[in-house]
Amino acid sequence: MVGDLLYATIYSYLALNDVQDQIQSRAADVINYRLPSYGIFSTSLQTSYWFGLPRNVSFNGLSMDVDRLATQSISKDNDWSRTANYIWATGIRKIRGHNT
Repeated sequence: MVGDLLYATIYSYLALNDVQDQIQSRAADVINYRLPSYGIFSTSLQTSYWFGLPRNVSFNGLSMDVDRLATQSISKDNDWSRTANYIWATGIRKIRGHNT
């Protein structure tokens, strides 16, 4: 059950990025395709030791590691500066999303 919840969390993160990319690509008049992307959402545990033996395990938090979040983009009029601006704008959004 916990594994399914963790899987659903990373899946919803990737789905949210897809929706945001679609909205932003329509506004910028850019064609955008999601390339294979992956990541993991996991729990962090901390072990307490007593005389070198594990005595207790406690929940330390959650972590998300997105190793690959890739897209292929091109403007509809083949204008490289428009494509570059779109890629820059979506990249800033994705980086700020990781740091919050």
